[in-house]
Amino acid sequence: MPSDGGATGVYGAKYARQLKRPLLVSLTGRDVTDLLRPDPYNTALSQYRSALPELWETASAFLLPTPELLELAGEVGFPRERLLLHFPGVDLQQSQFVVDQSRFAPRDRDAILVMKGRFVPESGHIYGLRAFQKIALKYRAHLVLVGEGPLEQEIQSSVATLELTQRVTLLPPWDPDVPLLLNSACIALAPSVVGHDHERDSRARFVMEAAAMGIPVVATAHGANTATVEDGVTGYLVGERDVLALADRVAHLLDSPQECAAFAKAGRAKMELEFALSKTSKHLMSIYRFSLNASS
Repeated sequence: MPSDGGATGVYGAKYARQLKRPLLVSLTGRDVTDLLRPDPYNTALSQYRSALPELWETASAFLLPTPELLELAGEVGFPRERLLLHFPGVDLQQSQFVVDQSRFAPRDRDAILVMKGRFVPESGHIYGLRAFQKIALKYRAHLVLVGEGPLEQEIQSSVATLELTQRVTLLPPWDPDVPLLLNSACIALAPSVVGHDHERDSRARFVMEAAAMGIPVVATAHGANTATVEDGVTGYLVGERDVLALADRVAHLLDSPQECAAFAKAGRAKMELEFALSKTSKHLMSIYRFSLNASS
């Protein structure tokens, strides 16, 4: 029986023991990173901590979305021998692949850059905005920032403070214009970082979607980015919070439309080879079958 999240797994462990069935638990970032910081006044966290030994003993396997989180899970006490890496995958049929040279070297409009993700500290949007400010001084470019979340007002204030109001468009994920803008984008930014509370950005979906659509990605070497972006082949990886490096790699791609097209083809090929939903689903099913056979 699968369980999504460590807290849900705690409850699932009771039923797994009663039914004598294997239990697979998909861990999110906070299931692991919450254990890195002491918080004696957080009742829910204390209850979660106290229930973990029973979960560790019961679960057949724990699935993690990034190599970094897998390593951290082992460090905070999850049984290393039952930690498995599993990427969610990308639906290639839902991601239109377009390699049109004009999108990388537009003549009659601004080059479109895109960032997409929850407005939370670990998404690193502020660093992407600061990098884009430097790009906007030298290039005809427009940034589309797609998302929602608790930092939305802070993001809006940063856009105004950086004097980017005319160069940045904020859209919610459900806006009908998002698919069209993604199809027109020449570069995707994924500047995620480790948050001050140890939180990680474990969601690689935007990076995979961008690569599947033929959009080169400039990302930080953080979380799943290191697995989904092949540095110098499908995009570029830079250090976290390195605004200058982000801006430099974006500028390089804006000056290199042929390289963008090559990265686009390589990115799509990587998604087809390693991260297609059909393949990651088969990998997950093999884990299910192995767990069932091991328990029988």
